[in-house]
Amino acid sequence: MERAIALRANSYEFLINLGNAWRVDGQLQHAERAREDYLAALAEAPERPEALLNLGILYLENRLADQPNDEQRFQKALDYFETYLRRKGAAVGASDPGHAYAADAKKFLQQEVTKRQNAERNAKENEEYRKQRAAEDLKREQERPVTAPPSQATPAP
Repeated sequence: MERAIALRANSYEFLINLGNAWRVDGQLQHAERAREDYLAALAEAPERPEALLNLGILYLENRLADQPNDEQRFQKALDYFETYLRRKGAAVGASDPGHAYAADAKKFLQQEVTKRQNAERNAKENEEYRKQRAAEDLKREQERPVTAPPSQATPAP
């Protein structure tokens, strides 16, 4: 098996199919192997766009080490889908799966952007609230009347 893989390792179709086999497995280390195979296929035949579509699908389905968060992952997937569609040019039809995948990537990306923006807004509001509470506490402390400590007079003998 290993010898067969070594003999066919530079074949575009073989690399795409091997990448697909790794991708559907669902394990992160196999997703990384799939990425390597798709990139090798792209290097083998840069004029053929199928590797781009598969790379987009890979990023849409998996969080790979080079994209530490979902926003970056979905952006990377979208970039691959858009490049795929551009490379196909006039040959791309309305039913091409690249359109549906690109739409999904845009939707997921927008959801992640919205989540990040909401988290940033909430953090800012919490910080403003914390500062306001600290200022109110300081003002109350300053307005509190100062009382003298109880006298510690010694009793007369």
